[in-house]
Amino acid sequence: LDRSSAASDVYKRQGSGNQQPIPASAFVAFERVSNSSRIGSVTIAANGRYELRLRKEYSFNWNTNPVKFHYEVNGAVYSCTYNSLAELFDRQGNVVLTLEKQ
Repeated sequence: LDRSSAASDVYKRQGSGNQQPIPASAFVAFERVSNSSRIGSVTIAANGRYELRLRKEYSFNWNTNPVKFHYEVNGAVYSCTYNSLAELFDRQGNVVLTLEKQ
């Protein structure tokens, strides 16, 4: 699955509420919430534009498996969780990772 055709970007939200695009080439994990297995790869391009590819070696339940984006930088942890792949793909908007831990 390729999420690159949607007009979506990925941002991190600082504690102050300011949003900043995730830098190009940053490592952002895409994980199944239940066991933290990385089920996809996220490629970040300029200005936070992203492409998500699900790994074909995993089986997915489109409607019931919660998934999340996970990004760490300088000891800070940012994430965004969706209740399912269907929810992520239905939204067609930007992904905003919020600060979990500093």
